[in-house]
Amino acid sequence: MGDQSQVIDDTHELTKKVIDSLHSKEIYCLRDWIKKFFTQVKGRYDVGGWAKLIGALDEKSASGKVNFRSQQNEYIVQLEIILDEVQMTVDDFEQLYNMKNESNVQFHDKAKNLAEARNRFESMKFSGEMEKYEEPLRKLFRALKIWYRC
Repeated sequence: MGDQSQVIDDTHELTKKVIDSLHSKEIYCLRDWIKKFFTQVKGRYDVGGWAKLIGALDEKSASGKVNFRSQQNEYIVQLEIILDEVQMTVDDFEQLYNMKNESNVQFHDKAKNLAEARNRFESMKFSGEMEKYEEPLRKLFRALKIWYRC
């Protein structure tokens, strides 16, 4: 009787996880709308600064930093001005940016930061047609580590 109860409990827990996962995927489907929103923000943003802003967001996310670097402040201030017009904050924007990235992680890759991605890369086996990508990817991770200062 105890085994049967455990199986029922395990099944219930698994069902709950599957339902939660489906809800997450349903929510992540909104990433197309996030992309459209970002396109609108980008259109209002200084052309050269947009790439710097996205770079700052990527760096902060990939390195696990809590704050932006002081050199990135001008890009954040410009974003604040744009978002203020629609009663949004930089934190709102970051949350949407992270959600979009997390949805990509859900569908493509489980690495959430640079260290995890590098560790995953190091454990991969490159063979045949894929061998030619190993060294450029190694250099990519080295470059990001330098640029993100982590």
